[in-house]
Amino acid sequence: MSCFVVEKECIDRAVFLFSDNCIAPGIRELDHKELSSLGSRFLQMNERAYSLRYNVPVSRLPSDYQYLLKNQSLIQSLKSAQCLLYQCSERGIPENWPEYHQLEERILQVLKFIVSQLPEYQESKWG
Repeated sequence: MSCFVVEKECIDRAVFLFSDNCIAPGIRELDHKELSSLGSRFLQMNERAYSLRYNVPVSRLPSDYQYLLKNQSLIQSLKSAQCLLYQCSERGIPENWPEYHQLEERILQVLKFIVSQLPEYQESKWG
């Protein structure tokens, strides 16, 4: 498994899933300050995973991150969030970072929402 620190845009798209602009239900929407804080924690988690993988120091200050509010494609945001989660799967990260599980849970909520909107799903028998 390889690991890299994702681009800011990837963090923005993952954080979008927690914003009130995201149409998938299932969470309490966060305000801009909370979204920036969450994104900063995602970045710290990603950098820590990279540091653990390659035994290098963390290069960026966590306060550098500010969430850029803009509408995103739900599918692209989901895929970016999955990429971020994968990059943070290094030893010790899932066990020690609540943000890992927060992101993982939100990904599952969005996946369920997307599937529930598919015509094939809606037309399928219950039971």
